[in-house]
Amino acid sequence: MEKLSIIIPVYNSEKTIITTLKSIENNKHFEEYKKNLNIIIIDDGSTDKSADIIKNFIKDKNYFIFIKKENSGAASTRNVGLEKVEEGFVTFLDSDDEYKDDFINMAFKSMKKNSIYIYNIEYKNNERNNLLLNYNNEKMVVNKKFLIKYLEDFNFIAPSVVNKIYDVNVINKNNIRFMTDLKYGEDLCFNLQYLKYINTAILNKEALYIYNANFNSTMNTMTLNDKKFFDILFNKLIKYAKDEKIDKKYIYQIYFSHMILLINSILKSKQSIIEKIKNINFILNEKKIINHIELINCKSLNLKRKLIYILYKIKSKGRNKMIEKKETKILLMNAFNTYNYGTMMMAENIITYFKKKMKTIPKFYIEYTSEENANRLKYATGCDIYIDKLISSKNVFKGPLKRIENFIKNRVKLFLNKRKYDVVIILGGDDYAETYCTTNFQLNGLIRTMKKVSILNKYTKLYMIGQTIGPYTGKREEYAKKVFKHVKIYARDEVSAKYMEEKLGINVYHSRDLALLDLNLQSEYESKYKEILDKYKIEENNYITIVGTALSQFYTKNTDLFDEKFIKIIIKLKGKYPDKKIVWLSHVVNKGDNILLDRLNNKYDNYINNNLVVIKDTILPVEARIILGHGYLTVTCRMHAAVSTLQMGKPVICLSYSVKYKGVIGEALDLNELVIECKGDENWEKDISTKVIKIADYIDDNYETLQKKIKINVKNNQKIVENAINEIVEDIEGKE
Repeated sequence: MEKLSIIIPVYNSEKTIITTLKSIENNKHFEEYKKNLNIIIIDDGSTDKSADIIKNFIKDKNYFIFIKKENSGAASTRNVGLEKVEEGFVTFLDSDDEYKDDFINMAFKSMKKNSIYIYNIEYKNNERNNLLLNYNNEKMVVNKKFLIKYLEDFNFIAPSVVNKIYDVNVINKNNIRFMTDLKYGEDLCFNLQYLKYINTAILNKEALYIYNANFNSTMNTMTLNDKKFFDILFNKLIKYAKDEKIDKKYIYQIYFSHMILLINSILKSKQSIIEKIKNINFILNEKKIINHIELINCKSLNLKRKLIYILYKIKSKGRNKMIEKKETKILLMNAFNTYNYGTMMMAENIITYFKKKMKTIPKFYIEYTSEENANRLKYATGCDIYIDKLISSKNVFKGPLKRIENFIKNRVKLFLNKRKYDVVIILGGDDYAETYCTTNFQLNGLIRTMKKVSILNKYTKLYMIGQTIGPYTGKREEYAKKVFKHVKIYARDEVSAKYMEEKLGINVYHSRDLALLDLNLQSEYESKYKEILDKYKIEENNYITIVGTALSQFYTKNTDLFDEKFIKIIIKLKGKYPDKKIVWLSHVVNKGDNILLDRLNNKYDNYINNNLVVIKDTILPVEARIILGHGYLTVTCRMHAAVSTLQMGKPVICLSYSVKYKGVIGEALDLNELVIECKGDENWEKDISTKVIKIADYIDDNYETLQKKIKINVKNNQKIVENAINEIVEDIEGKE
């Protein structure tokens, strides 16, 4: 006789778990079948007495297996259970539900290889009698028609896994697992994968599973922040439909249903009326539905759903005006300083990729500083760049007059954005973090900056791209929660995204650093890289690149200490690599990093100029990337010098003063081993040069392996960035 495994994930179920476990043992034919039962209970890091209760109940019962693990969610917990199942059949039971007393008998009689056994669910609170409706056959062939019916009508067999029995051989052979990046819909995706590989579905209209409705369940306590999980699910289902050649209209119908669930949950929440209206309006602006409203079948909708459908329909008509526009005017904010190569790379990639992907090339505007900034961007992108002298980043006055001037300019910006620009893109970095704030005036200035974003978001289509936002302290965190709640923010790393989602409670769109993409002129400059290296008398892989910073005050308040330890790093690298040249590359010029260069030369008898190849003049970011990418390795205080080095497939040692290094380099690219935390006087009082050499030793020993890892991870990150850009373009143009 085949074995049946029952996987039970448990989290804080001290009040219900005994009833659940007893419902198995109280089955009429339990004694007859118990030697063929394998009941796997996995405690997912419960903080109540669940584990103790379970251990006491299963004592001396060999058909129970108990596993305790750290909390990671139901999907990964079920996966742990699946790893313990090697043969027979498997089903799932939730720790607050029960089996009816004939479940085991029916299960063992109905299990068949290469099939799925589906039974009905009874709601304990009599909310409804069952979930299995309107089928004519007890035995059905599983094919494309079956899959379509499943997607089209959840009442057919329900998306859950608790009312189904699966063939373990099919699961293991095809490596079917629950998707851990989903909070909702993981059951549906599991079933869709499984149904691809079987021939038969056996349906039993009899209810064998008792669902104890929990009004505090995940589906009943959703917030606006949970929308991102529905977006992830949507993308997976769209891909599934494409792979299986199934009409995508069924996916849009599912997504529409999930938006209804989200709206219902918000309506039932304890939020104020104003907050509820804001959040629901945010959902009603969802382009996936607005731009595909014709795919939604409204005939069978109840009155409430029809009303929401009509609201989406009205939004759809309004958005059509944007599609009909012949030209889109886009203002790029924070894109004016092309002498900061990181800033310029982000700006030129937005311009380049928007130019490629938008139906009609938009007109790009930047804040005014000088004609040269616009000309450099124009050359790098091959796209006309316009400047608006009324929207200037320059300050004419000083002192109190400067504050008045900034106040007036900000109001002018807001007025012009409302009247002139279709889209405003605020390019990322640390402008909305406390990283560069060293005084109370600067910290309070952050609130003024956030206020500007809030007003802009009311007047125009606003996107914040490539952002590291937070962490905040004090009143700035509370203010950020209000300001950013309805702004479309594309975080450039998961550390920042997690902070915004968990601490600020805001909806975040996930991306990566824009500079990870190829630059417009990269292939052209790569083809002549030898000429560039020859210009500076350096040879490929035979030099170490050093990138300093003018921002030493953010590492340590002791300038002399910073300079002493930085020179020591260079001296030790020269000693370690006597046959390689050391190249100084200023990654922020026009003063910028040249301030540190001049300071070190003045303090240490012109040491840098006499011992290093110095590249301090203004070049294009693409040329800097070629230099960084053809060296042996880079040691840098500038994050975007690190990004360019890694983008070219070479290792880097990062001297970090901000959370952005951990997020962009450590987490997103999985290179924590190459990041040295250097913020604070205490770190500089230690010998940082020893840490640098230790990582350099690690790089030497693992060079080829590291290169492979870097190239794979950069490529994966590039896909995420491109998906984000596609999503923004589609939103601007009013399409999916």
